[in-house]
Amino acid sequence: MEAAELLAWLVQRQVRTIVFTLARRQAELIVRYARDKLPPGCLREKVMAYRAGYLPEQRRAIERRLFDGELLGVVATSALELGIDIGGLDAVIMAGYPGRVSSFWQRAGRAGRRHQQARVALIALETGVDQYIMAHPEYLLDQSSERILFDPQNPYILAGHLMCAAYELPIAPEETSLFGPKAPELLELLEGERYVTRRQRWHWLSPDVYPAGLIGLRSASGAGYDIFVRGEDGREELLGTVDDAAAFRVVHPGAVYLHEGAAYLVTKLDLDARRALVVPHDADYYTEPLVSSQVVPGIAEEDRRAGGGLRWCLGELQVTEQVVGYRRRRQVTEQDLGVEPLDLPAKEFETQGLWIVIGEAELLLLSERGRDVLGSLHALEHALIAVTPLFVLCDERDIGGVSYPSAPGMGMPTIFLYDGYPGGVGIARAAFGRLGEILAAAGELVRACPCEGGCPACVQSAGCGDGNWPLDKSGAAELAERLAQRWNEVSRPADE
Repeated sequence: MEAAELLAWLVQRQVRTIVFTLARRQAELIVRYARDKLPPGCLREKVMAYRAGYLPEQRRAIERRLFDGELLGVVATSALELGIDIGGLDAVIMAGYPGRVSSFWQRAGRAGRRHQQARVALIALETGVDQYIMAHPEYLLDQSSERILFDPQNPYILAGHLMCAAYELPIAPEETSLFGPKAPELLELLEGERYVTRRQRWHWLSPDVYPAGLIGLRSASGAGYDIFVRGEDGREELLGTVDDAAAFRVVHPGAVYLHEGAAYLVTKLDLDARRALVVPHDADYYTEPLVSSQVVPGIAEEDRRAGGGLRWCLGELQVTEQVVGYRRRRQVTEQDLGVEPLDLPAKEFETQGLWIVIGEAELLLLSERGRDVLGSLHALEHALIAVTPLFVLCDERDIGGVSYPSAPGMGMPTIFLYDGYPGGVGIARAAFGRLGEILAAAGELVRACPCEGGCPACVQSAGCGDGNWPLDKSGAAELAERLAQRWNEVSRPADE
């Protein structure tokens, strides 16, 4: 891994360096690889990981060592992007484009403070968005920061705000409108669930409710899971935490959980107690979760048509996601060691999404050229997810997708993209407004990739629950170009 090699090289030359990664597992792997490349001795102890999920005292100790100059290298997620004084650094390495122009410059600015020179490197991953950035560096260097996406009326977020407000002071009837039009209905729901009580028309927080314990600052999913490690003496000790949304992906049975550069094997996930049990594990592999998605569309608030059955829609979706298995990969070489099935509960939530119903002319085009219809849709779905962060302030992990040869309730081949958060945060809505550009970029990405049948840089997705099958790269490129062209022919909304 290039980032680990560069980090080790800089540490050996006493260059204080921070490596930013996109995921917790990636941060832990880079630490392991970098330490292996350093000579035995104290230098290995001067390279640490820093990420969400560490206990507060662990994070404070790392911050202190970094600020005091004891550490020469730290590998971090966005948890160290801003808000924490980490002292003077000499170099920044970004292992993957962070998904936002603003984040790129924020991370780059972590080094070279106090008028000192610094080195900043971006190492592209084998993902669609990274390869697009490498082919179009002007996108990164010449573009201003994006507009932030946030939906304050998301019921999952607003419910937390209401509980926190009621914790400070009871909410008076005339204050309800300050929280937006959905607040009265949500307060009734919270009252029904006994989170708040109503006395003389005022809403009070129930005495046994502590909202800070229910709400995560980094996630809208609420309470998480505790991770305990069992030592050789049989005693269990709290090792870390993981939020509810990520728990099934990170600490499912059989997962390799990486923490401070050490590997642990998850032996048990207790759903009722909300805790995972791990044991030290000398693994030469890591695990990737495989997620399967199903969607049912609701009422489309926008329904645009271009004739022949081709439709572009925006509206609410009912999503069911399930971690159906995991893949083991050899460290460093990335060799596929096989897939293991899992039987975990599915998670259902409502969110915002967009969907493209493929028309008869597009199906005829694919058929005449001998393309696999579902493979073309599936490959294009992956490519669209890859390039959407170039146009909308999000990360591709914030977006879900699924393709159907015959979509539920519609009976036509359809591609769905949706916000990966309950209630939605505005990603699909913003993407819908720029769908023509996103389709064109997806087509360009797939066309420009030199691979023969599809790879992680264009149409493959590491977490695809269908094992990246079927995929038709050529069909995806042709379909993307056709849809981008026809987007300009979109008629007025269908109900006008």
